[in-house]
Formats: sequence, C-alpha cells, structure tokens
Amino acid sequence: VRPEIVAPPPGSDECSIYVENGRHPLQELVIDDEFIANNVMIDSINRVSVVTGPNFSGKSCYARQVGVLVYMAHIGCFIPCDRARITITDQILARISSVETCAVPQSSFQQDLTQMATILRRSTPRTLVLIDEFGKGTSPSSGIAVLTSALKKLSSIKCKVVCTTHFLEVFSLGLLKDGQDGIKTLQMAVHIPSSDQDN
Repeated sequence: VRPEIVAPPPGSDECSIYVENGRHPLQELVIDDEFIANNVMIDSINRVSVVTGPNFSGKSCYARQVGVLVYMAHIGCFIPCDRARITITDQILARISSVETCAVPQSSFQQDLTQMATILRRSTPRTLVLIDEFGKGTSPSSGIAVLTSALKKLSSIKCKVVCTTHFLEVFSLGLLKDGQDGIKTLQMAVHIPSSDQDN
C-alpha cells in the first residue's frame, strides 16, 4: 500500500509510526510458510518499545522490519502492510549486531558500546533507533545496567526506539516500568500451525 507520510505539527518534534499488519519485504520471500504480520504503534506516549520473547520468535526480524518499512516509505516506495501512517523521520540509527573481526582493535562488547555511544550522541526526537540484544557480550549484571541506562537516556531524548532483549530483569527488578517514561513492553510468541495429522 501507499504509506501516508505526515509532517509533525509546526514547532513540534512529535513523531509517530503506525503500521497495520506490516511484513518484512525480504524475510517473507525466504520462509516456507506464510509470514505472520505484525502491527507497529509508536507515538509520543509509547516511544520506546521493548520487545521480549523466546529465541526464534521473530524479535530481531520485527526490529529490522520497522526500520525497512520506515526507510522504504521515506524513499517513495509502497510497503507491504494493510495501512501505514509515518511521521517524517530524520535518521535511522541501528545497533543490530557486531561482526567479529581481528581488523578492529576492540572486543565485540567494546564495539557495541561504541555504537551505542554514537547513537546516544546523534539521536534527536525525530530519530528512529533500532537496538537488537544490546549488552549480551558482558556479564548479565553489567549488560542489564548498560541496557537500562541506554533506554532511559533514549527515552529522555524522546526519540522512537525498538529494542529487543532477553534481559527481563530490567522489568522484574523495577529498573524500568511498563507504561512509564514512554516505555512499552511487547512480547513475541511462537506460533506453531496445526497440521492435518493433528486432526
């Protein structure tokens, strides 16, 4: 469909992303079964979406899907969904995964920290930030601490964030609260379709 691209109100940095039944345009080409569509609802109230769920449930695909659909909408493409309304975004910054290489004199965790520091410095209220499993390369307590700090800072900047994580402790320990400071929790689940043998 043709996405609706809207400008924020005059004098405002308000930015929102609404996608109904969105699909990842590349991922759905390589899967055997039907791609399960997902909604995206990011606005001034729910700015930071923290996505949890089991391995292989589609968390990383969801984060990438949001970035790809927003990018495609901004370059004038039709996008795979039922409906989309996206406010003009000034940049998409991502901390997705670090490539392990000896050419860079940094550990993979140090690379992650460097990427996150760049995101924190460059983000504006009109920025879309994608974070996938940040903090995994160190001890759990340190990973939880740096993830919590990064999300609190991004929330204060008021940019739009999709963050996937296995660190449920950020909520169980009360470090972040669902529905507070623009943070919204989402959970992915694994759907196993019934086969004819089950009937």
